[in-house]
Amino acid sequence: LEAGVHDLLDRGADAILTVVESVPQIVSILEGRGLRVGTDVRLVTLDEDVSGRLADAQISTITLTGDDYAETVVGALIDAIEGKAPTPIVIRGNPTLHPRASSTGTA
Repeated sequence: LEAGVHDLLDRGADAILTVVESVPQIVSILEGRGLRVGTDVRLVTLDEDVSGRLADAQISTITLTGDDYAETVVGALIDAIEGKAPTPIVIRGNPTLHPRASSTGTA
């Protein structure tokens, strides 16, 4: 992860989309390079997690859930177990952006 983040930054990336579990390490790398989350580099995760809402950097998130998301996932799992699922299994959700300081430039 660290080498990939450094490579992105060396190539001039000003935004990173990641999973929530990688946020602490990415923030540490950015701070180690003297970069500010939300000002110098935008940071968005693909998970709505309480740590994203409470972190000092106020991490923006994208959720992929919808009203029938759980029902769709369970149905796909049952189809997979019964051998009825297409390969690959594709489950689409309705993405929702929860902007916070990490991507709005207000950090």
